[in-house]
Amino acid sequence: MRIDTIELFRLNIPLRSPRWGVEGPQTQLDTVLLRLESGGVSGWSEAAPGATPVTTAEWSGGVFACAEQYLAPKLLHQSADAATIREQCSKLRGNSYAKSLFDLAWWDLSARQRGKPLPELLGAVRDLVLLGAVIDQVPETDHAKAVELHLRQIQRVVEAGYSRLGLKIRPGWDINMLNFVRREFGSMLMHGDVEGALTPGYTEILCRFDDFFLKMLEQPLSPYDLVSSAMLQENIRTKICLDEAISTKEDATIALDLHAGKCFNIKPQRVGGLSTALEIIQQAEREEVQCWVGGLLQTAIGARFGLALAAHTAWDYPTDYFDGAELLESDIADAPELFRDETKQDHPLCAKLWTEPGIGIEPDADILERYTVEHLSLT
Repeated sequence: MRIDTIELFRLNIPLRSPRWGVEGPQTQLDTVLLRLESGGVSGWSEAAPGATPVTTAEWSGGVFACAEQYLAPKLLHQSADAATIREQCSKLRGNSYAKSLFDLAWWDLSARQRGKPLPELLGAVRDLVLLGAVIDQVPETDHAKAVELHLRQIQRVVEAGYSRLGLKIRPGWDINMLNFVRREFGSMLMHGDVEGALTPGYTEILCRFDDFFLKMLEQPLSPYDLVSSAMLQENIRTKICLDEAISTKEDATIALDLHAGKCFNIKPQRVGGLSTALEIIQQAEREEVQCWVGGLLQTAIGARFGLALAAHTAWDYPTDYFDGAELLESDIADAPELFRDETKQDHPLCAKLWTEPGIGIEPDADILERYTVEHLSLT
């Protein structure tokens, strides 16, 4: 088998309402899709690092350019196997999101050629995936109003059945916010996500996180400062979860050697694809570091890879889930089936894994065309 066709699409899909993060207000999803075709069978993938190189060093425009100028020409008409794709991708420094496009599409293509669902090909240990919600900071200058809106946002996702809260934390939106949330939602499973916004100088705040019985504290310090992360982990009870700090297998090795955290948040796109993600998970679990699958704002195409990987991990921690039908003006494909699991306490919201080959879906051609702002086709 060889790669007969490569198609790249960069899409801008408007959001139904703005979302706020470290880069400020986000009003649209800027994302990149890839289609690999071999022997009449297509595999799809998606990478959505964001519109600006703020959260990571990559952004969607750069991912499209890297794939267009360097990876696609090298892989066209080459053998459609993991080793060839990995060899060509390894020649580039960094650019994990661009590399992930080709690795993920290969996994989808391979699963479709074998007639197997992607979770089965990965060795899934469950057919239901628990879902958790990401709660952003509210863009409101009046503190009392911000707290009210924040609690209202949390109430909505709790009523929807999400079994875990991932609370975004920023300087000034930290201890007081956690006080309000813990008071209102008691024993709800939750963790804090700092996205590297604090420094070792915030000693008092960092130590106070132990008061709130968080499952973990995600990326409290800069992803480039694993030494400080290891020192902090020695001094707080709360487990540190490394997220942006882990973008390669080598990053994971260094973090494990330093004991810089007790959990890893693995996003397939951020680490260069499922192949690397599986290696990191295996490596971490040998060292008794727990791994769970985080998520990104993306279409249903990209979301399926995270769900498939979450079904593989030994730790059944609820994975991040973004509802494309609720957040996007139009999603480009069908979301997985969601339902409340009546067999468990509190009837948590779950995603049921699909039985169709590969990721089980393809983009709607009309919607894809409507939102495409850049396109490349190589045959």
